[in-house]
Amino acid sequence: MYIIKNALKSISRSKGRNILIGIIVLVISVSACIGLSIRQAAEKAKDDALDGLTITGTISVDRSSMMNNMTQDSSDSNSFDKNSFAENFTSIDSLSIDEMLTYATLDSVQSFYYTLTVSLNGNDNLEAVSTSSSDSSDSSESSEVPADVPQMNNQQTNGAHGGFEKGSMGTQGDFTVVGYSSDDSMTDFINGTSTITDGEMFSEGTADYDCVISDELAAYNSISVGDTITVLNPNNEDETYELNVVGIYNNSQSTVSNSNMMGGFSTSTDPANQIYLSYNAL
Repeated sequence: MYIIKNALKSISRSKGRNILIGIIVLVISVSACIGLSIRQAAEKAKDDALDGLTITGTISVDRSSMMNNMTQDSSDSNSFDKNSFAENFTSIDSLSIDEMLTYATLDSVQSFYYTLTVSLNGNDNLEAVSTSSSDSSDSSESSEVPADVPQMNNQQTNGAHGGFEKGSMGTQGDFTVVGYSSDDSMTDFINGTSTITDGEMFSEGTADYDCVISDELAAYNSISVGDTITVLNPNNEDETYELNVVGIYNNSQSTVSNSNMMGGFSTSTDPANQIYLSYNAL
């Protein structure tokens, strides 16, 4: 009690000084609280950002490293062995599904998917959308084709564009058919670039020949949900497959992609000519 009385007397004797000290202590305390709050908020924001961060990794061949190794192994740095170059690059095999699944089991991998892509042609009842100026000028003579419908490519691609398979040249078809291992692999539909406008998406992992096609392709060929389309191997036209159209999608970037094509160099690169189905089916 004696100590408290003396403390109160000391405060009352030097009011100005003690008020000033109190203000300084208050300012320091408030500043410290604000600083700690900002630090805590920054730490929380960092943790939330890291939790929501998704990194997409791609497994591919390091061509630059292969070229460097070939140059270092050569006794003459100025010489280039074309045969060795061709042999090394054509002998590259893609990773098998079992090998890639090894990476999928890692704790750092949140999700894992893969796709398969082939090039196929359509039969007489399925024509590919083309944005080439040469085809549009020829097709403009027909009064039966609506002006707002993309024109078709009436030319056959007899190996002019080609596709590599085990180092050999093959005929490239008019359609790019993509098989997806899971719904997660269909990134265009996840981010909203492509959306299903009619019907539904095929079942994940199904082995049925169910597919979705673009609204442009469906409009030109008068295809509706529930119809069947026939595709064939461009290198063997006797090899045909019937696909059931279960959905029709719209690609919001198809117009931009078409304008950037090399004059309609290949109809298979046109987004309108992409057909999607399950990896197991493909």
